[in-house]
Amino acid sequence: MARGTEIVAAIAQQPFWLNDNQFVTVRPIAVIENERLGPVREGDYPNRELCWWLIRGISPQQELVPGRLIVGRVEEAAQFDPKDSDKDKFQFEWDSVRLGGLRNVIEIVDGPKNLDRRDLINRANALELDHPPTSLILVRLGERIYGPFKAEWEYRGRYLITLFKPQSSLETTVFDAARVQKDPGFITRHRILLSACDQPLNKSIDTFSPSYHILTWERFEALQQNEALERIRLYSDDEVVRQVAKQVLPRKRLRDFMQEWKDVSQVYLTTQDHLGSNDVVDVFKFLNTRLTGQTEAVEELVESILDSGVLENQIERAITNRARLHIETHTAKLSAEVEEKINNLRQQEQDLIHQIGRLTNDLERRRRQEEAQLEADLQQQRLGFEQWKATENTSIEQARADIAQQRQILEEGLKEVAARFVNNRQELLKDFLSMSPFLTQIGVLTANANEYHASTATEKPSAMTAPPPLLEPPAFLKEISSVRGLEKEEAFFNRFKEHVANAGFRFRPLDLVAFHLSVKCGDLTILGGYSGTGKSSLPVLYAQALAGDESRYLAVDVSPSWLEPGDLLGRANLLEEKFQPAATGLFEHLVWAAMETERNGRDSGLWMICLDEMNLAQPEHYFSGFLQALPRAGQQRSVGVFSPSAVCRADPWREWARIPLNSNLRFIGTVNYDETTKPLSQRLRDRANELRLEAVPFGSLQRTASTSSVTPPSGAPVTVASFDSWTCDMTLTGQAASVIDAMQQPLAVLGSPLTPRRYQAIARFVASAGNLCSAEEAFDMQLRQRVLSQVRGIFRAESRRALDDLRSILENHGSTFSGALQLLERIAAESAQAIDFDAFEVDA
Repeated sequence: MARGTEIVAAIAQQPFWLNDNQFVTVRPIAVIENERLGPVREGDYPNRELCWWLIRGISPQQELVPGRLIVGRVEEAAQFDPKDSDKDKFQFEWDSVRLGGLRNVIEIVDGPKNLDRRDLINRANALELDHPPTSLILVRLGERIYGPFKAEWEYRGRYLITLFKPQSSLETTVFDAARVQKDPGFITRHRILLSACDQPLNKSIDTFSPSYHILTWERFEALQQNEALERIRLYSDDEVVRQVAKQVLPRKRLRDFMQEWKDVSQVYLTTQDHLGSNDVVDVFKFLNTRLTGQTEAVEELVESILDSGVLENQIERAITNRARLHIETHTAKLSAEVEEKINNLRQQEQDLIHQIGRLTNDLERRRRQEEAQLEADLQQQRLGFEQWKATENTSIEQARADIAQQRQILEEGLKEVAARFVNNRQELLKDFLSMSPFLTQIGVLTANANEYHASTATEKPSAMTAPPPLLEPPAFLKEISSVRGLEKEEAFFNRFKEHVANAGFRFRPLDLVAFHLSVKCGDLTILGGYSGTGKSSLPVLYAQALAGDESRYLAVDVSPSWLEPGDLLGRANLLEEKFQPAATGLFEHLVWAAMETERNGRDSGLWMICLDEMNLAQPEHYFSGFLQALPRAGQQRSVGVFSPSAVCRADPWREWARIPLNSNLRFIGTVNYDETTKPLSQRLRDRANELRLEAVPFGSLQRTASTSSVTPPSGAPVTVASFDSWTCDMTLTGQAASVIDAMQQPLAVLGSPLTPRRYQAIARFVASAGNLCSAEEAFDMQLRQRVLSQVRGIFRAESRRALDDLRSILENHGSTFSGALQLLERIAAESAQAIDFDAFEVDA
C-alpha cells in the first residue's frame, strides 16, 4: 500500500497511555480513491488487520470511543515485525486524522419502521445505534433517504441519537435509497469486530460488531445537486409554536376591538323604531355570538400556552441560540474589521514617518543651501582679503627695493670715504672714529663683512614641513546636491526593466522584482546560478538605472587567496607609518560614500559594491567585519580598518581608521555552486537574501547583450530618502502568518529554525512589495530566498519526513507557493542523487 493512502477506519479500542503519549488502534474499513470507496483487501494490514494512531490534534478526545469513524492517511510504522502479533505494519500520519463527518464521509443509518419523517427532528432519542455516528448523518426510512442531520448522542447501553437540522441548511434533501446504494462513493461493511475496552482486539474479552453504511462527502454533494427527488421543509414543534405565538400574542388590539363592539351592540342589539326591520339585529347577534366564541377560544389557547411555560422556555432558548449565532457570525467580521483598522493605522503611521522623513530631508536640503551660500560669502571675503594681501605685499616689496637702493647709495658713499681715508688717513681718522658707531650698526666695521653680506643675501628661511596631500573625492561630490530624488517606485522599476531590455538581457520578470525588493529591503543580496545567467551584469544595470554617477558603482573581483579583511580593504605599513589601501578600491569607495552622507544626508545617492564570485574565498573570513556591523544601528554600524596609532599624524587616511556604513550602501555578492567555491554558511545566509537566477530559453537571448553598449538612463536619481519611502515594517498576517507558524517544527528538524532576524526581514520584504507583486508572491519569494535556502542535513530519515511535512503544508494552499514547491522538489531530487537512501535502513 502506497504511503499517503487515505482510508476510513473505526476506532478499535479505548485510548491508552504509553510513555506520556496517548495511542489507539483502529480497524480499516474502506479506501478513498478519487471520491470512491473501495474495500480493504485481505493482507493489506498484516498480523491484526489494525493500524496504530498517536492521538494528536483531535478535540475533545473524549469523543474517541470504540466504533467512532475517523479519516486519515497511513504510512509505514517505524518498527514492524511480521512475527510479532502485537506489531502493526502501518500507522496513521497523526496530523492527517479527522473525525468522520463534515467534508470527508457521511454515514447512512436506518430509522425505525414506525417513525414518520417529521418525527426525525421532533423526537428525542429518535434512533438507536450500536456505535457512535458521524457528526452529520443521513437517515433511511423505507425507500427514501433524508438529510443531512446533525447527530448528538448519549450512551445508555446503546447509543441514543437525537437529530437536529444543520445551521447552514433550511431544507432537507430526499434521495432514492436504491440510487444512493448503487453510487460508487457508497460502501457497506457488516459486523466489524471491535474491542469495547482499552485492550487490543486480539486480547480483549469485551467485543462488539457494528455495521456501517458510508458515503463519501464529494459523492453526497454530487447526489444532492443532481439526484435529489425533492427538497422539503421539516418544522420542529418549537418552530410551530413560535409561528402560532406570533399570530396570537398581539392581544391589545383584540381587546380594543371587543370594547368598541360592545359599545355598538348596545344600540343595535335592541329593536329601534327608525330601522323598520330586524335584519340588522339578527346580523349583529350572529356576529356577536361568533366573535365572542372566537375570542374566548383564542384567549383560552393563549392562556394555556402561557401557563404551560413552553413559550418562555422556547423564547429564551431561541434568544440564546440567536445570540450565539450572532456572536459566531459577527466575531470573524469584527476581527477582520479590527485587523483592517489596525493595518490602516499602521499604514497611516508609515505614511507619517515617511512624511516626517521628507520634511526632515527638505530642512536638511535648505540647511545645506544656506551653508553653501555662507561658504560663497566667505569665499568672496577670502578673495577680498587675498587682494588686500597682494596690495600690501606689493607695498612691502617696494619699500624693500627703496631700502636696497639706499643701501647701494650708502655703500658707494662709503667707498668714496675709504678712498679719501687712504689718501688722507691721518686727517680722516678722527672723522672715521666719530662715525664708527653708525658703521658698526650697518656692519661695515666687521672683519668678514663681505662674507656676512654674501651669506645674508643668499640665506633663505628654513622651509616648513610640507603638509600632507589632501584627499580628493570624485568631482560630483564637491558640489552639494539640491535635486529631489525620484519618488514613484513604479516609475523607477519600469525604468529598470526598460534598461535591462535595451541592453539585450533577458531575465524572468519575477527575478527582477525579487532582486529590486531584496536590494531595497536588505544590505546584502546574494545572486546565485550557473555561469552566464547574468549574475555580474544585473547589478551594473541596476546601478545604471538608479541614474546616479557611475563612480558610485564598484566591482570587486574576489581572490581565492583572501584570508582576512586586510586583503579586501588594505593594511597599515608599520615601518613607514602609513596606511596603504588595497588594490580593490573598496576602502576609497567607502570613504567617498561616507563623505557624501556628511554632505548630502538623505539626499545621498546609492553606492553599490558587487563582490564578484564572493565564495571563491571564505566570506566569513575576509568579509567578517561587514557581517558583524551591517545588522547594527547608529554609530555601531561601522567597520574598523586599522589602528590610528599605527600611522603618523600626517597620514591623510588617519581619520578614516573606522569607516561608517551608512544607509546609502548596498552590497551584492555573486556566487557559483561548483567544486571550485566555498559553501555558504548559515551565518551568511541568515543575513542575506539568496536569489538564484534561472536561465531563460535560448531563443529569447540576444547576441548584443552588454552593459557598456547601452546609454545609462536619464531622469531623477534614486536617493536614500526614496528607498526609505518605498519600504514598510509590518508583521505577517493572514495566510503567511499561519504558514510560517506551521513550518517552524519541520524547519527545526532540518537544521534551519526561523530566527527573529529572518522573520523581521521576511515581514519587511512582504510589506514592501507594494504594487510590484502580490503579498502571496512576495512571501513565496522569501520562502525560497530566506527559508528553504538554508535547509541542510537531508540525508537523515527525520529530515526526509520534515521535507514531506513542508510539502504538505505548502500544497494545502493550492498554487500560491508554486516557486517554493519547485525548490523543495529540487532539494529532494539533489539529495536523492547525492545519497542512495535505499542502500541502508534508518530507524525512525
